Amino acid sequence: MNKVRIAVLILIVAVAAYAAGLFIYKDIKSTGEETGQEISKIADENQPQVKVEEISNDTPKPTIPPPDLTRKVVITAVMSEESKKQALEKIAEIIKSLKTNPDLFENWVELGAYMKLIGDYDGAVIYWKYAAVIRPKSFIPLANLGDLYLFNIKDTAKAEQSYISALMVGPDQSMVYEKLSELYRYFLKDDTKAKVALQDGINKNPSASDRLKYLLNNYDEDN
Repeated sequence: MNKVRIAVLILIVAVAAYAAGLFIYKDIKSTGEETGQEISKIADENQPQVKVEEISNDTPKPTIPPPDLTRKVVITAVMSEESKKQALEKIAEIIKSLKTNPDLFENWVELGAYMKLIGDYDGAVIYWKYAAVIRPKSFIPLANLGDLYLFNIKDTAKAEQSYISALMVGPDQSMVYEKLSELYRYFLKDDTKAKVALQDGINKNPSASDRLKYLLNNYDEDN
């Protein structure tokens, strides 16, 4: 089986009661300026941190065309002018590469992450969904969608489905079980499902689930 080394974004997760989202791009900071401007032409700079993951390349060609890369980018996040400039320049670089080769999985993931960063959630959904189509064996875009739906778009039903879909292709991802458990516990107030999610992660990862075991064993004490 042929494999390619694919650079994917480091997922930096902050686990807390009502805020356990996915944080990306530590090198692009937000300040106190609000903007709702629309931008259609963007250029490029500054690489975020990445790591390398092995993903099988023997996947069928996608049955849907790539997303429209000429759509307007809408900035709604609170960012400094310099941060906006850096983000938009990087977005332009990614878009340019995808116009040349739309099969670059890591670039679709990265583009979605920049859309989330600037507050263009519709764009993030579009690009992460397409990333999931062209690499159906990767949990990453699905887990990212779960975070986006839960913490930014505030749609718990879609967040739940995204996390479950991520676990279907990545059953060894303990952090996603934890995120799903937190969704049930803190957002849907369903302790039974929260415990089941933790136990499911333990059952499928008996040698790598110490944190899940701790969370389950101390679940009632933390209430």
